[in-house]
Order: sequence, then C-alpha cells, then structure tokens
Amino acid sequence: MAIMDSIKGLFGKFSGGDSAPQVDRAALEAQVRASELFKLLPSENIQAMLDHMAPKKVKAGQAVITQGEEGDFYALIVEGKAKVTRTEPGRPEPQLLAELAPPAGVGEDALLSNAPRNASVVMIDDGLVMHLSRDAFNDYVKEPVLTWYSAVDALQKVKGGAVWLDVREGRELSDNLAGAVHIPLTVLRNRLAELDNAKEYICYCENGRFSSSAAFILHSKGLKAGVLRGGLRRMKQRGA
Repeated sequence: MAIMDSIKGLFGKFSGGDSAPQVDRAALEAQVRASELFKLLPSENIQAMLDHMAPKKVKAGQAVITQGEEGDFYALIVEGKAKVTRTEPGRPEPQLLAELAPPAGVGEDALLSNAPRNASVVMIDDGLVMHLSRDAFNDYVKEPVLTWYSAVDALQKVKGGAVWLDVREGRELSDNLAGAVHIPLTVLRNRLAELDNAKEYICYCENGRFSSSAAFILHSKGLKAGVLRGGLRRMKQRGA
C-alpha cells in the first residue's frame, strides 16, 4: 500500500473547531513501525509511546517547531505538508531547506543533542501532528535500546577491541581517555561516516547524559554502541 493511501486512515475528518481529532491507532502504529527511528523498538514500547502521543490540529502557516527554542517534544506530522526553514546570521529571510510530506517525524535532533532547535518546521497545509514529550521519548524510545556499561565492564570491552567515543565539547578534553575518538554530540550526525561499522563504540561524557543520546544516534544508524554509566565523573570517583 502506498504511503499516502495508508496515511488517509490515520484520523477521522475534522473541522476547524476545538474538538479533539480521532486518530486511527492501528494505522498510526503501522507508520511508526516503518520509521527508522522506531523500527528497533520492542512492541510494548511502541504501544506505550502511542499511549503518550497527543494529537494536535495545526493550521497552514503555523510552526510545528521553532528554531532556537528548547527541544521538549518530538512531533510526527500525519496530515498536511510542511516546510523546513533555517535563519542564518546575516540573512534576514529564512532559507528553505526541505519540504515534508506525511508521515514525517521532526524534532528528535534537539532531544538527542540536548541543543536548541536548529531549524523551524512550518505547516504549508492545515493538518494533524502527534506530540510526544521529552520524558516519554526518553522513557519509551531512547532508554530501551541503550546498553549501559560499568567502568570495569567498559574497560574490558575496550581491551577486547571496542573504541572509546568522547562526545564532549572541546573545552572539556583535558582528561580524555587513551585511544578515544572525539566527536562532539552536536556534530555527531554529520560525522558518522568517520566511524567503523565493524567496531563497538563506548560513548562517554561527564555524567552519561550526552553519551546516552550519542549511543542512541549510533544505534538508530545501525552501529553498535554502549554507554559508560555515570560518565567520567563516576569513573574517577571509583578509581577505575
């Protein structure tokens, strides 16, 4: 079945009023499972995620996400086209980066990089968007696919051929681990080609927050990755 045929069943007809749109859960689940971001999730996590997604009607010209704002939710556009724009320094007008046709997921970059939104997504048509909060995204999407290693286990992995991946910013690197590859989380998606698909990467930062996002990005792209539990801070405390 073509994507546009299947997407028609995602929701009932709705007017411009304030009544909540009715979403076809089975059709929505099929679209979610087809997404690269969610394809490796256990079924129970997909069900929990769907339970926590809130439908929102949107109008043409309305922003789904806005450049510069904090990333506090993931959005799945299930009806209506949208455009992706970015405002660059010295350019007063937003630059068009892409147009999106449903189903299209947006907003995960800010959730995973813990950085402000790097672009805006604005509706071209009236439509329907499903929102998933940051907490629900972390609980049901990110955490289930992560592998956490204690300092002792991580060191054993590295001795066996795994590679440290330091995802901190450059100013933090006075205590980097021997042999570590350094790619800051903020640019990790753009530098994935530098990593070896045959290797496992043990991601680390100061406390595990950024490194867990890095490991999720690697995992979603088919690379093997784990996380140093508690980051360098805990490793230092325990003298590993």
